Amino acid sequence: MRSAWRHAAGAVASVLAPSDCRACGGPLLDAQRFAACDRCVALLRAEAAALCGRCGERLAVEDTAGAGFSRAGEVLCEGCAAEPPRFVRASAFAAYDGTLRTLIRLHKFEGLEELAAPLGTRLATVLRRVAEDVEGGPLHVVAVPLFGNRRRYNQSVQLADAAVRELRRTGEAVRFVANHGSLRRTRATNSQSHLSPTQRKTNVRGAFAVRGDMTGWTIILVDDVYTTGATAAECTRTLLASGAAAVHVVTLARTQPERVERWDASAR
Repeated sequence: MRSAWRHAAGAVASVLAPSDCRACGGPLLDAQRFAACDRCVALLRAEAAALCGRCGERLAVEDTAGAGFSRAGEVLCEGCAAEPPRFVRASAFAAYDGTLRTLIRLHKFEGLEELAAPLGTRLATVLRRVAEDVEGGPLHVVAVPLFGNRRRYNQSVQLADAAVRELRRTGEAVRFVANHGSLRRTRATNSQSHLSPTQRKTNVRGAFAVRGDMTGWTIILVDDVYTTGATAAECTRTLLASGAAAVHVVTLARTQPERVERWDASAR
């Protein structure tokens, strides 16, 4: 009820005193449901590049020439060819940059919960692809948990729920079952943003535990951003050790190596 009143108050305020788009700074000229203008929301486009078939890392031309391959014939990045992750695949909507990066940060750190809806709609496209690749049975959607009340809300839970609502609206949510409470974070961890890949692994090691029986489950692990994959790998290890049959990682965005971004910039 409180959330409904907050959204209603926000809509009235936007009519009486139109504000600016939090992403581009342009005007919001009428009552809009989101803190971003229609143009910025429309800029959210799916990734269209050659990606590693396991972790989703963007592959530059020089990488694909000597890339490794999975048994299914998928092109793998150097890291996954040397040591494949235990999750089936990590899939993201797009790279963590530009407008998408701005909106994710506004949703995550500045309390703009209304952004979960347009972002969740984009995440739904990734859930849809995963469902098409997995045969039969329920798909248990589990958001990466926070510890205690570290933030007022878990942005990954909001994104996952918004995505499932979108699929329900289009009649595609039959197989999706939200089970966020089945995975919990057992201790506080440091922010991963300024840690090295090795430090990230150490930071989250043993930080998760399972509630209940998930034997045989096919799990879709949802987070907002995939960076080095340390959190996804540790959650996957915990879930598989607890009897899950398979884990598919789904994120709204994925950071990409700087060297690839530089190559892309020179190619445009």
